[in-house]
Amino acid sequence: LIIHSLQNEDKRVKEIGIPYPAEYMARLINAVTGAYLLGFDVIRVHGRERITYDDREMIKKAIRQLVGLEIVEEDASSITAQFLLEPTTLDPEKILRRMHMITNGMHRDAITSLLESDMHLMRIVIERDDEVDRLYFLLVRLIRSAVQDARLASRFRLSSIDCLDYRVAANVIEAIGDVSVEVAKVAAILPSSTLDEDITDILKSTRDLTERMQEASVKAFLTRGAEEAKEVLEIFGRLTAGFGKLEALASKKPPHIASSLLGLSASMSRIARYSIDIADLAIPMYPILR
Repeated sequence: LIIHSLQNEDKRVKEIGIPYPAEYMARLINAVTGAYLLGFDVIRVHGRERITYDDREMIKKAIRQLVGLEIVEEDASSITAQFLLEPTTLDPEKILRRMHMITNGMHRDAITSLLESDMHLMRIVIERDDEVDRLYFLLVRLIRSAVQDARLASRFRLSSIDCLDYRVAANVIEAIGDVSVEVAKVAAILPSSTLDEDITDILKSTRDLTERMQEASVKAFLTRGAEEAKEVLEIFGRLTAGFGKLEALASKKPPHIASSLLGLSASMSRIARYSIDIADLAIPMYPILR
């Protein structure tokens, strides 16, 4: 029997240097994000020449978007950031639940902003996507670390298959946030005054059902619950019927309104299918749906 101690283990700090200047700043920023996701503890951007003010601000902005990564050293030609959180104190399930709660509220509020022509709420929805991205990057970092460290995976109570499923689920939930932003932006080009009562009723029903569907799918994933997976399928059937009605009503509208409504229907349909994908990780439903 071999027992590994997480408290007394010899921890080696993983460091990486990223040269400055890069051919394109976008590549340098991607390198910083990539190093974070790969589990590097210290990320140092360094060069023989001074880092310009604009480039420095871009690098700092990228670092601020990564949870736990803080600038610990800085001079004219280098910026050093270090990951200061202890992985064993984090909980992948709680992070996934947090991503779910934010994104579920995003598509609900996106539809509400459209129905009420609330531009302030629309902007709030768009801003929330940044927080979802931050949590997503943190979760991916933790899962990758757990795959490489059996002791950390044991602390998280995750098997290799669980790690794979978490990675997929996190990616799908992050995608829901991105599509929710698309839905919110429809509010900026489609005044609620152009929506008749039938369309409004369908959108309200879609908002409520999509929220319930994602809640059921995430619960099914986390608990491997068959009943929740069945509920996801039942809601999906009702949503599909609603999308068909919305598209039929949109076809009778002027082209610019019809285009927005059809785009909205397609986006909400994608969110519903993403929920199917999450539930599918718990109870495979491929034969049933297709």
